[in-house]
Amino acid sequence: MVRWYQFWGRKLPPFVECDEGWGTRPEKSNCERKFKRCGTCLRQAGPGREREEMETKKQHIGCVALLVRDYDEAKAYFCEKMGFELVEDSVMPGGKRWVLVAPPGGNGTRLLLAKPANPVEAQRIGDQAGGRVFLFLYTDDIWRDVKSMREKGVKFKEVPRKEAYGTVAVFEDLCGNRWDLLQSKQG
Repeated sequence: MVRWYQFWGRKLPPFVECDEGWGTRPEKSNCERKFKRCGTCLRQAGPGREREEMETKKQHIGCVALLVRDYDEAKAYFCEKMGFELVEDSVMPGGKRWVLVAPPGGNGTRLLLAKPANPVEAQRIGDQAGGRVFLFLYTDDIWRDVKSMREKGVKFKEVPRKEAYGTVAVFEDLCGNRWDLLQSKQG
């Protein structure tokens, strides 16, 4: 079987499928480069380099560092006002702590509450995204969460509004970072 493949916007000469499912461009190519196909991608091997097989990786973002003024103040804010769960609070050398919090019922990305290590980092507290929304908190019931968070003192910048992707409300955390609270249309 012969197939054409796209590589960086250019149509390549056909790959010939072998019994193992790998395809190799014919040796008589103009650029004298060989390509190998594995599953979903093409990996280039130039002259003098051996071909590499692409391994499927399983990765995820485990945590995002959020600069805060004080560990205990931030931990109280996220756990008491936003309803997050404390995942870990460990003392580290040099007066640092490893403080991880996560939304309730969440098994995804966690927040690492981090004190700045220098004056440059300290200037970024509350402005890690340059005034844009920095973090996106998904919920299954935006009205319940807005009501609960407002009652606990979270500052919303607007009432929830309908968008093409769902219902959203912007709020600020204790340091001034902007967040979107989102209820997706997909559930």
